[in-house]
Amino acid sequence: MIIEKRIKLRRLFPIIWKRLLGMTVLSSTIVTIILWQDWRNFAPDITTPLILGTALAIFLGFRTDSANARWFDARSQFDALAAQARALGLVIAQAFARHERTDTPSLQGIDRRAMEEIVRLSIAHIWSLGQQLKGKLPMKKEQVINLLGPDMKKQLSSDHNPALSIIFRQTQSLGRLSDAGALTESEAEEVADILRETARLQTEAEGLRDTPFPVHYSYFTHVFIWLLVILLSLSLPAKEQFAFYAVPLAVLIGWVFFMIEGIGRYMEEPWENNRNVVPTDAIATELERDIRSLVLKETDIP
Repeated sequence: MIIEKRIKLRRLFPIIWKRLLGMTVLSSTIVTIILWQDWRNFAPDITTPLILGTALAIFLGFRTDSANARWFDARSQFDALAAQARALGLVIAQAFARHERTDTPSLQGIDRRAMEEIVRLSIAHIWSLGQQLKGKLPMKKEQVINLLGPDMKKQLSSDHNPALSIIFRQTQSLGRLSDAGALTESEAEEVADILRETARLQTEAEGLRDTPFPVHYSYFTHVFIWLLVILLSLSLPAKEQFAFYAVPLAVLIGWVFFMIEGIGRYMEEPWENNRNVVPTDAIATELERDIRSLVLKETDIP
């Protein structure tokens, strides 16, 4: 996760220089022709680009708000997934504590390992899903591999949806624990509810990833911004005080609109692997530290 107070221009320039150059060439050509041919009397009134600029600002405002809503929906979904993993850890920790304080025989080794496996798989699920949503292979992530046994590594390597396979593996372990009496009926039911909710949240996150922002918004936004630059380049030279100053003014206004559009474009894809991506790795790391230290009582944690 990257948190910055300032954005350096040297990072922006490689992204925007082509548009700046294009707007400068276009505006310079139009303004030069108008001034050279003395066509100022034929230039449109400044009201025309003002109306278009106002409509474009409303259009961009709607798009930016929608893009922000998509990003926060994605962040909320991933936070909810992490909350479900913590809830599962609490249930298993409660089961461990119950066995420790009762007079019944302690957990058999196989049962304890199965309970620990469910907890570890909840961590692996968060890591795996974060990689899948970003279009990466989960089984190439070291944190995922370290949480899986040899058999499961081989199985998940061939699965098209490793994160969902992990949930099904947890369900199988839950059935064995319930039959062995390692979990009470209420504990088993609570774990089952958590796994169902986890599957639902994963489906929502995948649905958001597979439902891109309507492409016509980006297309027509670009068309309208270029049209605004053209209209500004046509109308500003008609004012004596502007002349060739119309070029930097038109480019500046066009750049402002392009930057607003760019912010929305980056925010509308919350799972895209760029600087605005939902910080899945940071959330997964914090989750792993908490569960391994508090539930599994490990000291060697990331």
